Amino acid sequence: MCGIAGIIATRHEVKMEMLTCMGVTMQQRGPDDQGVYLSEDRTTGFVHRRLSIIDLDPRSNQPMWSEDGRFLIILNGEIYNYRTLRGDLEKEGLRFRTTSDTEVVLNLFIQTGPDCLKKLNGMFALAIWDTVARTLFVARDHLGIKPLFYTECGGEFAFASDLKAFEHVPWISRVISSRAVSQFLYFNYVPQPSSIFEGIFKLLPGHYLSLEFGKKPVVTQYWKIMSGRNDLAGASEVELVALFRQHLENAVQSHLVSDVEVGAFLSGGLDSSSIVSFVRTPRLKTFTIGFEGQHNTLDLTRARQLAAHFNLVNIQTTIGEEALDLFQSYLCRMDEPLSEASLVPLLVNFKLAKENGIKVVLTGDGADELLGGYDYFFILRLMRRFAFVPRPFWKATLASTKPLLSLIPFHTKLGKARDLYFERTLRCLNLDTFSKQHQLFVSADNDDAVQHLSVGAEAIIGDSRMDELYGDSLAPDDRTSLAVEMQTALANKHLAKVDKASMANSVEARVPFLDRSLVEFTLSLPDQMRQKKSILRKAMTGILPQIITQDRKRGFNMPMQSWVSRFIVGSERGTAM
Repeated sequence: MCGIAGIIATRHEVKMEMLTCMGVTMQQRGPDDQGVYLSEDRTTGFVHRRLSIIDLDPRSNQPMWSEDGRFLIILNGEIYNYRTLRGDLEKEGLRFRTTSDTEVVLNLFIQTGPDCLKKLNGMFALAIWDTVARTLFVARDHLGIKPLFYTECGGEFAFASDLKAFEHVPWISRVISSRAVSQFLYFNYVPQPSSIFEGIFKLLPGHYLSLEFGKKPVVTQYWKIMSGRNDLAGASEVELVALFRQHLENAVQSHLVSDVEVGAFLSGGLDSSSIVSFVRTPRLKTFTIGFEGQHNTLDLTRARQLAAHFNLVNIQTTIGEEALDLFQSYLCRMDEPLSEASLVPLLVNFKLAKENGIKVVLTGDGADELLGGYDYFFILRLMRRFAFVPRPFWKATLASTKPLLSLIPFHTKLGKARDLYFERTLRCLNLDTFSKQHQLFVSADNDDAVQHLSVGAEAIIGDSRMDELYGDSLAPDDRTSLAVEMQTALANKHLAKVDKASMANSVEARVPFLDRSLVEFTLSLPDQMRQKKSILRKAMTGILPQIITQDRKRGFNMPMQSWVSRFIVGSERGTAM
């Protein structure tokens, strides 16, 4: 795992100091080495921060050059099938100077151009510069596990793994986007391809960008999440469950490729337990977080039991409100606002892994989006079934029930259920596209705050990416909603959270449930096999204890409200003194 950045300038001089400072800004992403390239004419420069995971030898430091000195590559991420790809290239007569995945990607690109992306299985953000043709190729992995920001204005182009890196390029304006602020308040994240700054964008997952020197960049989609497979027709449920289990095991095994020790997070829930069950490493180090003052210690207890069952090392820690101080110290590395309370324990868990000598951690992220694990997927499914009912009916139902519903106190469990599962559902059913319904249901629903902050056209709130993916449909199938969720909330919020928390501690996070082959297979299954993780539960029966495979989904609930309340009270007392 690393950090990358680059500048292509036609009107300004690129200076070594700029590139060096961009690299220093991303130091936590790659503390093991910094490499910089600046062209003789000072129009082009690249910087790479390295976290050494594969081929620890300095020969694999980057930027890395092709054997003829024409092409340069910088890569952030890991290519899990690089050994197979290398073997194919060696059969064609190619020889390698390193044992890294980076050199494999470079040679594959030289041979096949952008088509090389179709062969890669991994997480990555990469850039390849052709010094002869003066062309730049920038790409982001299929599901957006690794971030990549870019900006272009008047012939000047720059990209980076972190927004903060742009601080050191004087001609890049970093003006807060009022629309992005509104979107954050509505969604709790800034939807791609926007960023919190005007004119700075996120390269979409499954897309690449090509740039000829002095011209505008062109963005192209190279992979569609719904491409799927068409060879599963006629297979029985037993056969599909067995195939899913094999795909998951293959994904976990491929994610273990590393020249350093690999660990894993273990909550005792279905997702992380499934991951560790397929790891063959003796005495695998696993990490579990608990919370002080909570009576529910189920995660810690089950993690201990599972560790004993699979002969794992389970390292546990409990955290209290002092974790908020740790979070505050990491805020400067967040780039843009992200409302996700679980970021706090995640930071602690990655810190715990680092303190125990682990540079690579497997996590269970992505399973809920891929397999319909969240409760609200049921509501979305329900809304699709009632799409035939005229919208005025829902408007009238909401108006007639509102006086009665208003009698339920908001702060009670029944009041929250009223707002989320009844009133908001009725409001969603009154909207004219399923994209709008989905957006409202998963939003923070801060309409009033948004309107006060925005004016004119900026008051229009919407996730254009979700609109594009859904179109005008009012009743899309179940897998379409999952695919949309994976390309919006997963990429925008959950993967961004994991990336920031892991990189803040210089630890690489890997997500086997988002293995490209596993995703394509799973989204090709009949809808009912994915709902509530049905196929995962069946696949893990006999491998995991029954109490885990049959347990209901439990959220990662942390006592944030009580922490913040005590923090505020403590601050007020301190002020009074």
